[in-house]
Amino acid sequence: MNTAIETGISHLSFSAVRDYLADRRNFRKRWIDHDWSRKPELALVEGSTFHAGLEIYWGMICAGLMEDTSTVKRGIVIDPNEIKHAMTMVATKEYPPSAGAITKRIAKADIPEYEALGCTIEETEHVSTKGRKSTTYKAVMTPEAIVEIVLKSIDAYMGERNETVYTPLAIEQAHVGETFDFETKEAHPFPLKARIDLIARHEGELVVVDHKYMGDDPEEDEDGNLVATPAMQLQAAAYESLAPSLLKELGIEGTIETVIFDIFNKKTGRLTQLRLKVTDAHRAAWSRLYSTVQEEIMIAYNGRDFDRAFPPNPDALFNSDGWTEFMRDIEISLAGQVREVKPTEDYEAYEL
Repeated sequence: MNTAIETGISHLSFSAVRDYLADRRNFRKRWIDHDWSRKPELALVEGSTFHAGLEIYWGMICAGLMEDTSTVKRGIVIDPNEIKHAMTMVATKEYPPSAGAITKRIAKADIPEYEALGCTIEETEHVSTKGRKSTTYKAVMTPEAIVEIVLKSIDAYMGERNETVYTPLAIEQAHVGETFDFETKEAHPFPLKARIDLIARHEGELVVVDHKYMGDDPEEDEDGNLVATPAMQLQAAAYESLAPSLLKELGIEGTIETVIFDIFNKKTGRLTQLRLKVTDAHRAAWSRLYSTVQEEIMIAYNGRDFDRAFPPNPDALFNSDGWTEFMRDIEISLAGQVREVKPTEDYEAYEL
């Protein structure tokens, strides 16, 4: 069966699985109806802008490697205007004028900083039931302001990066390829798509590097070791499952079993490297979850009642992250259990 013809979905991705598990109605709008009218979230715009800057940065590093591929050359001149132009193009695409203003809650002490970036400030006064007054402040963001903020992070990243040297082989590679169920070895109905930030050689190993732009450092265990979240574990397994197809397309020999998450804390300017060796437990968990989600999508299409098959998640409606359902299903998969396939008729129809 040609699933693209049958369902109109040509491929899925890790973010598509996340969207589906977090809120089916949002998944339907994005992946079936191709409705992108939803107001972009600031974190998404910032992250995309950060990645655009890193793509130029690593591209220039690659250019400096043409004579000597054994080490990353230091002292490469990075043109800030080229980086800024690329970031502005991405920010404007992710945050079109039609989307309206994006706001960010800030402290009163931060107002001068955001005003200097060209942001206007919204003040809202609140009065409690007991008559107490309080004021919240929001900066109204523009693409230009976002670029200026993220540029500071890029500068900090370039300074931190010297501590860990990669020999880059491929940058920002978008790839759609066939993957296989870990347990049955059968091909998945839907091809998997991923955008790999960086494929590199690092300490004698071929690795995938995924850049994360966050407001926190990764958690540590009681011994001080960095801990990958369940979502990171499954994302690494998804990348690894697609690696053979991508390496073949790029003509790169070798295998990838390690995914490195370069986690940049935008609040502190600190860069942390979290290495994750993909295990059979990770592979089985991702494959099990991916296979089950695909099966549910096919059930939903066979039912042809999209309102009943793709209901909204009430929790996600009030939580923009929508992680509650997603994290529950990740934990089920990592525990070696099978996520129960939910038949269409169990769902109550919701109004759009």
